[in-house]
Amino acid sequence: MEKKNVYAGTGISRDDDPYKAGKEAVEMAIEKAGKAPDFGFVFCSGGKYGNNDKRIKKLVEGAHEAFMAANKKCKWMGCTTAGEISNYGFSQGSCVAMCLSSNYIHVGVGISDNVEKKPEDAGKDAIKEALKDLKTDKQVDSYISYLAAKRKSVEELMKIKPYYVIMLTQGPLINKNVFGREESIAKGISSIIGRYVPIIGGSAADDMKFEKVYVFKDGKVCVDSVVTMVVASDIHLGISLEHGYKPTTKSFIVTKVKDRIIYELNGKPAVKEFCKAAGINEAEFRKQPLAFSDKYILGVPDGTGNFFSMVTGAVVNNAIQIATSLEKNSMLALMSAKPNDLLDAARDSVKYAIQDSSSKKVAAVLMFDCSIRWLNLGKNVSKEIEMVKKQVGKDVPIVGFYTFGEQGLRHFGGACAHFTASTSSMVFTDKLFTEKNG
Repeated sequence: MEKKNVYAGTGISRDDDPYKAGKEAVEMAIEKAGKAPDFGFVFCSGGKYGNNDKRIKKLVEGAHEAFMAANKKCKWMGCTTAGEISNYGFSQGSCVAMCLSSNYIHVGVGISDNVEKKPEDAGKDAIKEALKDLKTDKQVDSYISYLAAKRKSVEELMKIKPYYVIMLTQGPLINKNVFGREESIAKGISSIIGRYVPIIGGSAADDMKFEKVYVFKDGKVCVDSVVTMVVASDIHLGISLEHGYKPTTKSFIVTKVKDRIIYELNGKPAVKEFCKAAGINEAEFRKQPLAFSDKYILGVPDGTGNFFSMVTGAVVNNAIQIATSLEKNSMLALMSAKPNDLLDAARDSVKYAIQDSSSKKVAAVLMFDCSIRWLNLGKNVSKEIEMVKKQVGKDVPIVGFYTFGEQGLRHFGGACAHFTASTSSMVFTDKLFTEKNG
């Protein structure tokens, strides 16, 4: 596809030197984009580059120097991962980067800490900083809006979404007994921007150690933090989230829960009740609950036919630790999936994001894929990226990472929310709001 409005490129490095890895990945992405970047993303292995503060700071330093050498006004965000995604395929122990340039997309980036103790405040502070950092072109943007209103039908205008928020944050760190607060962070963000601005993103990871993760903003490295990017666009963008699980006939009422730990389901010990409904061996489940997530997880119905997906991540005595917050008396469904359902979810996420964008002219793809999916897919993990490439074209830049939780919106309704065991996608198209269908 000939580029007119959005220029994007991706880069990858596996260099053992963190500074060289960050610099090399960004420089490669800039070269592939063919233009100086206006904004970008960097995702890197938590186990290889985030194993101590010094190494991760060196990687971010190298990445930031490369961005600044190309454009001192470039804004970027990123985090550590449990696996990296790019159009070069699935990788581990690597650093991947994406650079984007467009006269019609403007971004602002903000960061705030203390997400574990004050998550709503952190969300508010991060988005306020991002909004303050956002600089739009009032002349061009106003003219684009005017032309769109003049040329488009009301039905077409109602589908235009000019604003998005991308959110990267700390999720659950099981080995440190730290609970994620993604829902509360998103609530804080929405309290500032309104409930109808889509929020998409992922929780930083550390190659399944669940001990310490990092997020980045414009060369700054932080822990216990959330970084947000406000995207104001005159270009059609689209998002969608899929997980591949479907509700069974089995259901539960949460009768005792606290801090993402379910103690009782249907008034009985949670572990026993879950295993009974799923028909799985309790002793085996206790050894490794995540090993059963390829077949069974829990789902929260939202009243639209959509189910928020939740994995049973750990067993605490007779209780189940999950990666999503719940209220007492919530209803849950036992959800199940087949291997092909899980594999198809990434493809479907991008497919529905393209539909959401109202354009097939995909210029770049951003993906947030659950680390549980990587475990469940096993040797087939590379296939999902190949399936995505068939959806968008082999030359379209793709970047993303395997997460400890995902934020997004399912394609057939509901609200933007926090999920696990899912894949959440965002597509940047090359189509202006003023252009005809295509």
